Amino acid sequence: WQREAARTDFIPYENFERAKSKSHPNDAYFKNLNGFWKFKSYEKVNSLPSDIISSTNLDQWDQMSIPNCMEMRNIGKALFKNNKLPFTADYPNLPENNQTTIFRRTIDIPLLWKDRDVLLIFEGVASAFFVYVNGELAGYSEDSRAISEFSIGKFTKIGINEISVVVLKYCDGSYFENHNMWHLHGIYRNVYLISRPKIKIQDFYAKTLLMKDNTTGQVDLEIDISNSNQTLSSTQKITALVLDTLKEKARKEITYTVDSSSTKVKLKFDIQKIIPWSDELPKTYDLYITQSDSKAQETESIHYRIGFTRIETTNNNLLFNGQKIKLRGIVVNEFHPVTGYTQDKAWLESDAEQMKMQSINAVRNATYPMNPYWYELCD
Repeated sequence: WQREAARTDFIPYENFERAKSKSHPNDAYFKNLNGFWKFKSYEKVNSLPSDIISSTNLDQWDQMSIPNCMEMRNIGKALFKNNKLPFTADYPNLPENNQTTIFRRTIDIPLLWKDRDVLLIFEGVASAFFVYVNGELAGYSEDSRAISEFSIGKFTKIGINEISVVVLKYCDGSYFENHNMWHLHGIYRNVYLISRPKIKIQDFYAKTLLMKDNTTGQVDLEIDISNSNQTLSSTQKITALVLDTLKEKARKEITYTVDSSSTKVKLKFDIQKIIPWSDELPKTYDLYITQSDSKAQETESIHYRIGFTRIETTNNNLLFNGQKIKLRGIVVNEFHPVTGYTQDKAWLESDAEQMKMQSINAVRNATYPMNPYWYELCD
């Protein structure tokens, strides 16, 4: 409820120069909310006091670093089930003992974010959660492995604001998400705030193809532009730039007019003398999509890595970039023996390195979206 539509996973930068740094911590329109949050946990949902969200007395609350799984910190009971629910099935009803934890922290909205959209993003929360901003219900989500994004600008003010997150261990979605897994709850992946212009790149799809000569790459780019202020009409420009390290491989620009809530922009171009991507030589290129307003001022820029491949079948053979390939694959579950669903970059990198050492060249994610960093590693 009130959750933004799913989109390509990206965090925009304030301009092209910042995007080239490929690092967000110092970006003016990004705030990392990882770190210490106040929390209070209850064994039953019905045990929550009716004024828990509005309460200002946090003396009896504990403090925990986020991201985390509560059961791995001895709060609630960790349960493993292969193919049965951890409670009596009676869809859509839930067990009375349903560990529920309330997290709370303050955020500082700078003056620079005035008259812009403010978005709160959770990369992973299990299994369902309500979001309150300054005491008002701002959204609900129960897709525990997908990114949840909420537009909270109408609930915030310049200065100090309070965010409360009510996380339930089980929800009706647990009937569908139940599979070979440990049942845990908590805010187990990154949390952050971003500020974006009213007219922005809402989503994009960069379809790449390696042509038959194996040296020409094609980029088919489809960009969705959204306008959260429909009274605002403006001429905008999109610049698509592909770099190989710092060398420009291709540039394409298009000017368009935004006069409604959404606009679609399409660009298609070829790149010569490219190196194909393969698991043995994972060559990628840097794609930058930069938006500029009618005054030629850059309003935001997106960085995304792309590669060029061609997959086909001939005479019952699987061909990758024109060559026969044999897949050596495994199934990967998102789990750490100490931190549960929470996996840091070092752990994921170690997993990937061990797979390469065993000549693994294919991975099946265990029926759900993984940590966004995992996909970067697999590139």
